[in-house]
Amino acid sequence: MLDNPAKVHFCHGDGPTMADLCLVPQVYNARRWNVDIGALHSVNAIVERCAELPAFQTAAPRNWVGEKTRGPSGGSARTEG
Repeated sequence: MLDNPAKVHFCHGDGPTMADLCLVPQVYNARRWNVDIGALHSVNAIVERCAELPAFQTAAPRNWVGEKTRGPSGGSARTEG
């Protein structure tokens, strides 16, 4: 990823790997806590590509009950209803 960022679509090649599965929630939390990661162009591009995939869309926190009301102090994103 760092050696040739222009040719990498995901962390390690042309398809998502475990590295992408770990990267996406880290970026989510950085954004949630207003950490400036704007200079991480490759990271942000990879996360955007991941966000286009159905599996990542389904797993996105916004799709879990309680996520919209949960504050930075924590709590469970999924609640029984």
